[in-house]
Amino acid sequence: MEKIKHIAASVLNKIKGLFSVVFKKKNIPDQDKNNKIGVILVLATVAIGIIYYFRSSFISATVNGQPIFRHKIIKTLESKGGKEELESLIMQTLIYQEAMKQKINTSDEEINKEVENIRSQLKNAGQDLDALLVAQQINIKDFESQIRMQKTVEKLLQDKINVTEEEINAFIEQNKSMIPENMTEEEIKNIAMQDLRSQKMSTEFENWYQLVKTKSDIKYLVEY
Repeated sequence: MEKIKHIAASVLNKIKGLFSVVFKKKNIPDQDKNNKIGVILVLATVAIGIIYYFRSSFISATVNGQPIFRHKIIKTLESKGGKEELESLIMQTLIYQEAMKQKINTSDEEINKEVENIRSQLKNAGQDLDALLVAQQINIKDFESQIRMQKTVEKLLQDKINVTEEEINAFIEQNKSMIPENMTEEEIKNIAMQDLRSQKMSTEFENWYQLVKTKSDIKYLVEY
């Protein structure tokens, strides 16, 4: 804190010295010179105040007065997972761009309904959604964003991930030894359908994404 104040004071002194020299050379009358210096110093003070107020945008912490700059943290994080995060953001961007082209929209109501469905299913299985999210260090907003993207992908691929009654029955027959006895037939079929749709979506999405990415104009400006 003291180091930042010292820097601010140093900047002000330099500004005073600079404009003192300038006004002296130009032989400006004292009254005008004082007025202009006053305005400049006020503006400089305001600017420094703004920088001080938003100092957390540049400095993450200070250790005995020595600042740790945010750009160093960002650089470290990028070196560890920058490439993977960039590819993930490219994928999200392409998904939503394609959805916009096809006028596909996923409403907040759909997201909330899906979250509640998941919450209910976990509760029936003796688990709690909020506790699971905390354990995985995922906040509810990020979880909702994941659901939104999943729903968007489902709509983009809906013609390719349909599940037939025959596939559902075959799935139930193959997995009947793992199905809890207290589940209703409808619940079993819903789980079977969701599992089969997920399998199909995983395969179809990989093919779809590679095709869309190949056709897109992607320019990498940073190497990781």
